[in-house]
Amino acid sequence: MTDIYIISGFLGAGKTTFIQNLLKQIPKNEKVVIIENDFGEINFDASLLSQCGYEVKALNSGCICCSIYENFVESLVDIVKQFQPDKIIIEPSGVSKLSDVEKACAKAQNIEQMQLVQKFTIVDVSQFQIYVNNFGEFFEDQIKHADQIFLSKVSEHPEHTKYGVQQLRNYNCCAEIWSKPFEDIDYHIVLAPSSSVKCHCSHQEHVHTPCNCHHHEHHHSAKDSFQTFTIRFKNHMSQKKMQEFIVSLEKLKDICILRAKGIIQEGEHYLKVQYTPNQLSFEKTELKGNYICLIGTNVDDEKIKHTIESILC
Repeated sequence: MTDIYIISGFLGAGKTTFIQNLLKQIPKNEKVVIIENDFGEINFDASLLSQCGYEVKALNSGCICCSIYENFVESLVDIVKQFQPDKIIIEPSGVSKLSDVEKACAKAQNIEQMQLVQKFTIVDVSQFQIYVNNFGEFFEDQIKHADQIFLSKVSEHPEHTKYGVQQLRNYNCCAEIWSKPFEDIDYHIVLAPSSSVKCHCSHQEHVHTPCNCHHHEHHHSAKDSFQTFTIRFKNHMSQKKMQEFIVSLEKLKDICILRAKGIIQEGEHYLKVQYTPNQLSFEKTELKGNYICLIGTNVDDEKIKHTIESILC
């Protein structure tokens, strides 16, 4: 029997970083396969996770919960048949609904020997209220259906943590909420085998509050609400030029860029680019490429092309 774990979270919450920290702790004798779903054309996160030495199955250009639903179910069944792994870790697109990913896993369980053990959601405390206000349908679904919630950006934004926990309880009164740094989270607790999963209410991170969870039914899909656009650079793209590009995008009135990620070549080096609203980072990487993937709402390809051309000219 293969144990399934879903690690969800809205765009840029830190899902891939969370998984990378878990993979460092996994015993070498455990057979683990990762399914990486990206809404964009290029699966940037799959490339990062492949460096960890585990089998990674990439599903691009759509969400598990809508446009590539059947492809995901088929892939999940094929992975169990081919690899017979002990565990499968699923990282859905940041705009996927956790409830729909859960339904897809249930459909696969009826075909092959596997079981969904735990559903996790990563929540960026610094973006919590912004995402609730603007993307509640997708963001709230990920929170309401989680068994465990892990807070990210806590050390950078400690002032948001208490408020974040209080607000999360309005949507999920039962899940355990963790505020530890990812590197301090014990793999044996998070990815416990199905035979040993039980209530973790004795842990100090768990907060008991009366149940007043919200329950709203919505039927919008990610492909109707979000758009993606990939830019491939012909020439080297400096860190300074990329910063100018992002600042210019933020100033565009009608376009809202929620996530940008990619790799740019600056001289002889390659830089990993990560962006969420008001947060832009660069880090040297061994991965090669010269592109940026954008995800947002009201994404106008022509406006974005004009913006980048004006900076590069």
